[in-house]
Amino acid sequence: MVTAAKEEGDTWKVKLWRIGDDGEAKDNHQTISVGEPVKLVAIGKPGVAIASAKNPASGKSGTLSFWDMTSEKPKLAKTGGPRLIHALSYNDQAKHFVTVSIIKDEGKLVTTRELWEPNGEAKGDPMKLEVGADTAPTAAVIARDDTLAIARPQAGVAIFAPGESKPKFENKQVLESKTISALALSDNKTLLAAGGYEEVEIWNISENRLLRTLRPGNAAVLDFRTLNFSHDDGRLLAAADTQGRIIVWNTQDGSIVNPPGDTSN
Repeated sequence: MVTAAKEEGDTWKVKLWRIGDDGEAKDNHQTISVGEPVKLVAIGKPGVAIASAKNPASGKSGTLSFWDMTSEKPKLAKTGGPRLIHALSYNDQAKHFVTVSIIKDEGKLVTTRELWEPNGEAKGDPMKLEVGADTAPTAAVIARDDTLAIARPQAGVAIFAPGESKPKFENKQVLESKTISALALSDNKTLLAAGGYEEVEIWNISENRLLRTLRPGNAAVLDFRTLNFSHDDGRLLAAADTQGRIIVWNTQDGSIVNPPGDTSN
């Protein structure tokens, strides 16, 4: 397991933890000190490399760094050029990292997909994605097979198949008229979750149909920032808001399994 948190001063710590058979985090295995705010972290299996997207809180371009974790003390393998990164993931099968980034090209904002070797070497040139808007995405997520979902300001969601620059699915009705701040795809890519202020929508992708809208009940939850389906079946959906509160829903009937702040289950 990997975690990132701000500690003393302006230093951020990225930590790798050993997980026991009981699912509990054991000793802190390795630690990386970072001098910029950590926005995203992904770890390469079986833990030989880690990539962290370090974007300053101002939203300006940060850096993408790759670390060699094979020795007792982590080593910086490579640092990529400045970029504003919206999503970062590791593909277990292809053994590479994937980023969704924003760059400027001839004065326009361009959304790109980039592939990276665990040692930080780029795999080919960045692929420009046809997102249909000259603005930065409000949210993005990368599935385990490199499928991408990108939320666009006032333009819904676009989903891109691996290696494709044109979307295979578009829906402008997702959280219509609201800002989408978090996205998730189920493992089988049949379900899309989109979260914003105090609500989350679940969509059937193949049927382009809204299945249900999830809300936190009477709890005062702010904008949702992170969404994750349970692996394999997508039966559960976990969401975290800007205050770090977590809520878990049953996606089949919309019931709340764990209300915000309740970790008993």
